[in-house]
Amino acid sequence: MATDIAHHWQQDLLDLRKQRGSVGEVFARHERDSSEEKEKQKVQRRRITLMEAANISGWDSENGTTHGLEAKLAREIIKDILHKLRDKDSSILDYVVGLDPRVAEVKSLLGIGLDDSRIVGICGMGGIGKTTIAKAVYNQICSQFDASSYLANVRETSEKHGLESLQELLLSGILLDSDIKIRNLDRGLSMIMNRAQCMRVLVVLDDVDRLNQLEALVGKLDWFGLGSRIIIMTKDTHLLNNYEVDHVYVVKELNNEEAVKLFCCKAFRKNQQTQGYEGLTNSAVSYAKGVPLAL
Repeated sequence: MATDIAHHWQQDLLDLRKQRGSVGEVFARHERDSSEEKEKQKVQRRRITLMEAANISGWDSENGTTHGLEAKLAREIIKDILHKLRDKDSSILDYVVGLDPRVAEVKSLLGIGLDDSRIVGICGMGGIGKTTIAKAVYNQICSQFDASSYLANVRETSEKHGLESLQELLLSGILLDSDIKIRNLDRGLSMIMNRAQCMRVLVVLDDVDRLNQLEALVGKLDWFGLGSRIIIMTKDTHLLNNYEVDHVYVVKELNNEEAVKLFCCKAFRKNQQTQGYEGLTNSAVSYAKGVPLAL
């Protein structure tokens, strides 16, 4: 029976939903041939399963003018699924003291939903929380773009493997294609411009320390489609000024209340001071000067 139904799977979806025509004939024949109640119940379960499957929205493989060949359609389906299942690093975001207002400020600078393209820099000393903020923003907004790519450790990767490897990672994230190979920098520049120019993308570059890294990866905003957003994290304010970013968010230290909460969360597993340790807590908070990593 399963073979017969598979043979008729290309029938019009309405026929499948209503189980009429040749599909209905298959079911009717198997119901007539089923003498035992157990077999009849099995046929009924298959009717229900097929009806549920036919009601799932999807793509029409017969619509050649929209999708072309079935191989192309299969690739579109894979990309759509991967986009929905895109890896998000939520391990650091379960509860982070002071994160929400800082994320809100960065999102305000990004102007999500507007048709212009923007580059926003996130600047601050090491350990101040640039990566944590950027990951939270990325996780919240990446699904609103045609494609996205988060490049961590830009400085380290460029030193060890060259800018070409970063170009490969960028395009692999945007195009969801792990087989991209770039042999030289100029070829990589051309590929990024040609492949991403019509796409509304979100690109995050973490730990940038040289202008040539930006020139090799995001160049100018017209490399990407309207509505694209580029986020650059760096310790170097001058680098952002030289690159002429649209907005710079300088990450501020935690205020005293936030600092006490964070220290207590890590030291005592609760967000308030423990009796008898107030003096030690205040000394540690004062010493760390609101830097999350130090706390």
